Amino acid sequence: GNHHSRNMLFAAVVTLSILAVQGGELDSDTWDKIHKYNLLSFCYGEKWVDEFGKMQGELAYKCAGTPAAPEVNLPVTLPIQLTTANLVRNTVPAYAMPGFVYSPLVNHAATPLYGKKKREAAADQASQDEINNLLSGLGEYEKGMETKIGNLSCVLQGMGILDAAGNIIPEAISYEALEKELVNTKAGAEPGFTRKMADMFSDCLDIANSWPQTSLNRNDFMRKHGRHHIFFACMKKAEVKLCGQYQIYKYMEYFLGDLNLPGDKFDVGVAAYNVYTEQLSPEMSFIDDFFWGKASM
Repeated sequence: GNHHSRNMLFAAVVTLSILAVQGGELDSDTWDKIHKYNLLSFCYGEKWVDEFGKMQGELAYKCAGTPAAPEVNLPVTLPIQLTTANLVRNTVPAYAMPGFVYSPLVNHAATPLYGKKKREAAADQASQDEINNLLSGLGEYEKGMETKIGNLSCVLQGMGILDAAGNIIPEAISYEALEKELVNTKAGAEPGFTRKMADMFSDCLDIANSWPQTSLNRNDFMRKHGRHHIFFACMKKAEVKLCGQYQIYKYMEYFLGDLNLPGDKFDVGVAAYNVYTEQLSPEMSFIDDFFWGKASM
């Protein structure tokens, strides 16, 4: 029923998209996702990654109707002056704001409107209209962001990472939980991998929990969601880093055999790779880059 209809709609949209962009290029975000998929596939195996993607997609559809978080009301009609000091409290970074918001707003209401003064007053009114429109847009942006966060929280709850109150469940990222989840994966079968991942995830949670609240309070989004943002950003970077180290370690093991060096073997693998590449002759480096380097035109 609904699943079949959704697949038919998706197929139609894809077909139209292909017709519209024939000869086009994949954007950088898509390439980033392809690279991550390939990295995680080497780490966990394609079957595991595909099953995870299927679960994530099904939960995303299920959570699509999740109510938004409480709306943040912005004073859309209040004639305030936007400066770097108060922009930092909004979810849009100050460096992304138009230049006009840094110009002082001068009230000429009590000044005779002749010549240049009249033009300046008209410009001020136009600037104020732009600011009111901007504030209105910020309100819609924050409302949309809260909806996205609500849907994401629902997905993470379905995965068992967040509890019903939206708190991170430490047991979900424990060694025991990861060992059970990764036991049948390539990297999970590698001694020391799961333990290092659990330690890195635990460090991420400690960093998020110890982050100064005064720093988070400077931004409304970070005040409400900052600790989760810090944890998940750290966790994703940790996973990519460790899977990258695992791939390099297996690469060096294939060429050199058991490295048999003291210390964390994944760190040792990266160090050995760096030494190996530094010792390559210019000709060998050139040939290696020709076959494995980034394509350029």
